[in-house]
Amino acid sequence: MQALRGRESSAKAKSQDQGWELVSENQGTLRTELNFRRVKPKTFGAHLLSIAATFRRLRPKTQSVLVASFALILVAGIIGVVVGTQGGGDTPNPSAEQTTVSTAPPAEPTSETSELDASRSSGLADEQVLTADNSEKFAALLGVPDYCDERVASFATEYGGRTIEFDGSIANMANHGDYDTRYDILIAPGNRGPQSTVGPAFKFEDVNVFDLNLTGAKTSDPVGEGDRFRFVAQVVEYNPNSCLLFLEPVSTGVR
Repeated sequence: MQALRGRESSAKAKSQDQGWELVSENQGTLRTELNFRRVKPKTFGAHLLSIAATFRRLRPKTQSVLVASFALILVAGIIGVVVGTQGGGDTPNPSAEQTTVSTAPPAEPTSETSELDASRSSGLADEQVLTADNSEKFAALLGVPDYCDERVASFATEYGGRTIEFDGSIANMANHGDYDTRYDILIAPGNRGPQSTVGPAFKFEDVNVFDLNLTGAKTSDPVGEGDRFRFVAQVVEYNPNSCLLFLEPVSTGVR
C-alpha cells in the first residue's frame, strides 16, 4: 500500500481492522510503502482432505456406523423426493378472477401520473454537477481530516458515476509503469499540493496530458506537482485498501 507521509497511522489502522498484519514500512520522500500479509484461508479441498484424514483415524467399527448412518439418510432423502413428486398433482387452472385481472387492458394514464413521470424524466436529464456550493455531502467530503475517513467510501458508493467539480492541486505525479508520457496523478482539494493534509486522496490513473482536457493553457505547457486547477471529473470507484478515490477526468481548467 502507498500512503502519503503523515497519514501512515490511519492507513495501517484501517488495514489491521480488516485482518491484515503489518510486515514492513519503507518511508519515501512523499509516500510511505506499507507491506501487509494475511493468512490464506483453507480451501474447500483442504477441508475435504482434513475430513478424510480424520475418518481414517477412526476405529473400523466406528467407520461402519458412520457409513451406515449416511446411507440411511441418503435413502430417506430419495424417498421424500419421490413422494413429493407423486403428490404434487396437476397444476390448478387460474381462477376467473385472476384471468380477468391479468387480461384487462391497461388503465389510461391520468394527468397526475403524466406530470409525475415528466418530473422524474426532467430530474434525470437535469442532473447537476456536484460542487461544494450545491451539495453539502461533497462540501463535507472536501474537508475530511483523514483521507481514509469512512465518509469517503460512503460518498463513492452513493455518487458513483456522478460528475464533481472542485478547486484542487497536484499532490504527486509519477510515470505509470514503464511509460514516459502516461501518468498516475494524485490530486488534493485546495492549493497546497504535496503539503495537503485535508480532504480525500483523488487519483487519475494511467492518463496522459491530453486526457486531462486542459483549458486556459496551451497543451504544450508542462503539468507537475503543485499546479492548481479547477477539476471536473467523474467518480469511478473507491479502493478501501489504499484509501484512494479514483476519478475520470472531464476537463481541467488552469487557475
